[in-house]
Amino acid sequence: MKRLDIFNEKVSVFKKIFDPTPAGENKIIDLVVGDRFAERVGRVRKETDPERKAMLKKTLPAFTASGIFSGRNDSDLMRHSGVIAIDIDYKDNQHLVNYGHLKEIISSVPYVAYCGKSAGGEGYFLLIPIKEPEKHDEHFASLRRDFERCGLAIDPSCSNVGRLRFVSFDPEPYINRDAEIYPFILKDKKNHREIPQVRPAKADPVKLEEVTAWARIAEEEGINSPFVYDEWFSMACAMAFEFGEGGRDAFHCFSRAFPDYDPEDCDRKFGEAKKAVRETGKHHPTFTRIRELFTKYGVTAIADFR
Repeated sequence: MKRLDIFNEKVSVFKKIFDPTPAGENKIIDLVVGDRFAERVGRVRKETDPERKAMLKKTLPAFTASGIFSGRNDSDLMRHSGVIAIDIDYKDNQHLVNYGHLKEIISSVPYVAYCGKSAGGEGYFLLIPIKEPEKHDEHFASLRRDFERCGLAIDPSCSNVGRLRFVSFDPEPYINRDAEIYPFILKDKKNHREIPQVRPAKADPVKLEEVTAWARIAEEEGINSPFVYDEWFSMACAMAFEFGEGGRDAFHCFSRAFPDYDPEDCDRKFGEAKKAVRETGKHHPTFTRIRELFTKYGVTAIADFR
């Protein structure tokens, strides 16, 4: 199949991970090759305190490897780059005895154009050219299955076409300018017979203000109830459904109420929630669910007396 030199493709660049709009465009090669970001990434990797490391990481520029965007949402895609970026995190692949040699292993995969260390230094990210950019999700589903067959777990939130990734530095990246274009797709077999749920056309600022206030109370007071993953993800989905990207900060605030808060996991989970609520054939948690959970945790009762 015809090769595509992805490195000359332009993508959107954001000064910081939470910026609502891109600062400009750059060629992929300028973002993944060279030592332009070596000093800043080095400071992140040297930091031993998890919270400080996460805060330092958030100051790094970020880019949308899958194309040029007008904003942060998947719907803001203006032109696809023909590329999917995939994360392979150490925490998800601790079963691999040769994880440290992943670049050498990956070099045998003809579809990988790039493999280098992530900003944190413990993971890797890959760039893979795809045949049909309009079928981004189906390509990702197929790639995920293929990697799983090889014993590798990839980050599921990378399926988002608008996923931002931090700039990084690897002095010895794996580069294959002649990488083959990945042609395979895995069609969605989900049942779409349910009546579509209508997502709010615009976030309600009054509701967002109220939810943010609840989240801040939760963070200040802490949540004494045991952590329940399903409730946590339900909250993420409800905030993503009601407020879109505007709910991300409130979800982080809410998540900090739990002792095992991890900024990266929280960010990843909100990305998964945004993807989940795009499935219009499903029903999703709404503001009612947000209020229900904050009531369960005793937060709304505190809010009534403030």
